[in-house]
Amino acid sequence: MESLLRLCEVMNPKDYYKAKEGDDIFLCEYEYGVRWHSFKRLAEIDKEQDSEAVDSDTEWKLDQNADSDSDGDVKYEEERAQILLSRISSTHELAANSKKGQFCGLQKIGAKKIPEHTRSRKQTELERAKATLMLASLPKSLPCRNKEIEEITTFVESALCDDQCLGRCLYIYGVPGTGKTMSVLSVMRNLRAKVDTGNLRPHCFVEVNGLKLAAPENIYRVIHEALTGHRVNWKKALQLLTKRFSDVNSCRDDERPCILLIDELDLLVTRNQSILYNILDWPTKPQAKLIVIGIANTMDLPEKLLPRISSRMGIERL
Repeated sequence: MESLLRLCEVMNPKDYYKAKEGDDIFLCEYEYGVRWHSFKRLAEIDKEQDSEAVDSDTEWKLDQNADSDSDGDVKYEEERAQILLSRISSTHELAANSKKGQFCGLQKIGAKKIPEHTRSRKQTELERAKATLMLASLPKSLPCRNKEIEEITTFVESALCDDQCLGRCLYIYGVPGTGKTMSVLSVMRNLRAKVDTGNLRPHCFVEVNGLKLAAPENIYRVIHEALTGHRVNWKKALQLLTKRFSDVNSCRDDERPCILLIDELDLLVTRNQSILYNILDWPTKPQAKLIVIGIANTMDLPEKLLPRISSRMGIERL
């Protein structure tokens, strides 16, 4: 983490229940991915619920068993431990940190990458040069792309100023290696600085690359995991995302607008083109608060799509 707030103690569910009340006791809700150097949330922290681990009826049954069992306390303790663990597991799905050690400022961040300087030694000059020359590295400045960066910035800021962000889609095309993705990432970096200074509305940013998807349908799972931190299959993810962006009455814990960047957009084209239709249809729903930016190498991709999809892609192109 970027800063250490205070000393805390992480426990397993059994020890967590036995711990005393306090602000420095937490139940671990993340698993750490060594390959990606990031944490994944295991369960949501929902509304604080004041529930006890064992109710009065369970206590009464345990006491009766303890009184009637002449063999003693071994069986009683085993039954008690099993009931406690079962109650803890069911409560953990709702609010693992709800009562003890609730972290008031914790957001549902999903995946959080550990900063580079906290987990690696200082790089040599050769290693820094190698990292700078990699295609995935984002330079501090992009020469000859000022006009495009201004257009992307204007598009995103105008969409964020709109309360509904209704139907906002931007299609960026160009030959490989001309800085399409880098320009968008540079804009998002500058916008993040404005959010930190309070000059721009807070928002969340999700980046998806079509080349990294084993199948086009997996984009639903990737988007859902980035927004919530939960891993589900793509069919369940499609259902949840459709409800999130289409249901006006749905209660969302995160009301921030979402900027979705889809790189290699043409790889999502299927026979019935349902994937692109669903993604581009979400921003047209009231209160969706979704902004879609698509990047591809094909100039006339919208003309090759079905009319119902090309119409939702809009006329804003770069």
